[in-house]
Amino acid sequence: MKLKDKVVVVIGSTRGIGRAIARACSQQGAKVVISFRKESVVKESFETFQKEGFKISGIKVDVAVTADLIKLFNHSVKRTGDGYPFLFTILKPFICKGFRASSGMP
Repeated sequence: MKLKDKVVVVIGSTRGIGRAIARACSQQGAKVVISFRKESVVKESFETFQKEGFKISGIKVDVAVTADLIKLFNHSVKRTGDGYPFLFTILKPFICKGFRASSGMP
């Protein structure tokens, strides 16, 4: 898949697999949006990616908060200019408003 100039949103992208996905997409020319629930961690990751020359933006998001998800979506759409971003989700198991997500099969 060609990612040049596409917007890729990676939730939980400040370490581990999420960070590796963010880096790989950036290396392919994507405009990556990184996110995590702690502002200081987003800032540190953002600065690291910027120093590496990647087109990236970062935003504090708690996926358990609906308003934060809307904020993430709006931020990501602004990065595209038109159209909608790809979305990669890297999450530990969580429960949110009656929805149960797990690392296993749906």
